[in-house]
Amino acid sequence: MNAASARETSLPSLLSRTTVSRGGDARRAENAFRPEARRRMNAADAPSAAFSDSTTHLSLKSFDTPPQKKNLTKKKEYYDYAPLKYKPLKYKTGMSMKTKIVLMALLLGSASAFGKDYLTDGEVISSDISDAWVKIGVNPQTARPPYPIVNVSVAEGVSITASSYLMIYEGNSITFRGGNTVNGGTVSVRKNSALYAEDTTFNIKEITFMEGGSKSVLTNCKFNVEEFTIMTEDSGSLVLDNTKITAGDWFGGTQLHDGLFNITLKNGSTLHITDAPSYGFKVGANFHFEGGSSLTANSSIASGSDIFVGSGCSFDINGELKTTKTITVASDAKIDASSISFEKLQISFSEDLSSGDDVSLDLAGIFGQSADDVADALESGKEFTVIDANGNEYEAEFDETGGSVIHIGGQIPEPSTYAAIFGALALAFAAYRRRK
Repeated sequence: MNAASARETSLPSLLSRTTVSRGGDARRAENAFRPEARRRMNAADAPSAAFSDSTTHLSLKSFDTPPQKKNLTKKKEYYDYAPLKYKPLKYKTGMSMKTKIVLMALLLGSASAFGKDYLTDGEVISSDISDAWVKIGVNPQTARPPYPIVNVSVAEGVSITASSYLMIYEGNSITFRGGNTVNGGTVSVRKNSALYAEDTTFNIKEITFMEGGSKSVLTNCKFNVEEFTIMTEDSGSLVLDNTKITAGDWFGGTQLHDGLFNITLKNGSTLHITDAPSYGFKVGANFHFEGGSSLTANSSIASGSDIFVGSGCSFDINGELKTTKTITVASDAKIDASSISFEKLQISFSEDLSSGDDVSLDLAGIFGQSADDVADALESGKEFTVIDANGNEYEAEFDETGGSVIHIGGQIPEPSTYAAIFGALALAFAAYRRRK
């Protein structure tokens, strides 16, 4: 058998060996039998011994480039096979059917798959609770109307542990009757809902007052909380009555707005913020301090509402105090900030005042390091009035000549007085038109 017939006879076996020796790579096997390869193997210097595995391996090295797409039809014509087509693996994505069923049950079902739900008005929680979620009422975002109004109370001495949330949904309330303890994650007071508590200790991660219309009264309570959050641009109120709140952080939003939410501290209540963010506390809430209550925070405060600091109270922050409205401060109160800005300043006195009086007042005794800022603001034309013990308001002018002196000007009529005047003018105009 001559060399040519030997080569023709061994082509199938060579194909088999080449495919195996190259790890089953069909593309490399194809390269071995391209027309150019056959021409080289038929050359005089390629004896039949050249078809060993090692020689085949060397011959393939020069043709290790995949064929061009235009040659695929020609290879099928010459060698009666088509190149292998590799299909990428298909991976499953998305949620499994089991997961979808569970989520649908959570969203549409009347009962929750986790946590404790209270859906009956007037229900009393008489034993300790420990769960991930404790929910008062239904979530209006997932439930169908009409929504039940649920007012729940917690018996004396009962403790509630909600590792994730104690959620008071829209229009509902919870009342702690005394001697209670609340532990866990977040206590969230939603739109038009209420939190009432007396002699209760809260050891929680966060307390939030969201949206508007909520009314909460906390009496003789103690809060150890990581974050204190007020996110509302609507009406509502939070009253702290002899209540102590110590929070690591607080949050009120990202921009100023004219808020209707009222925060009242009275009867020695304290709000102490230990680790506030550098950008400070931006809020649209009215602050009202009375009865020796105090606020201390290591951050700035920017408010779009009024700030009232009553007799014996203190407002101490390590940053700027800014409001686009009015600051009202008692003559014996203290507001200490790195700087103060306002549109109107009112100072209230515990004595009667009359037009034409001169009253001595030490601004530094009230405003501390920012007294010069206050004096500069008043000299620049910011509105300035004083209020006497009877609630009468007078125009005032600040003068530092010979000491800190306030000149009392004319009395400012009450809003009711303005209403009476405008009412009388309207009646007079109507009578005039009838006569004509």
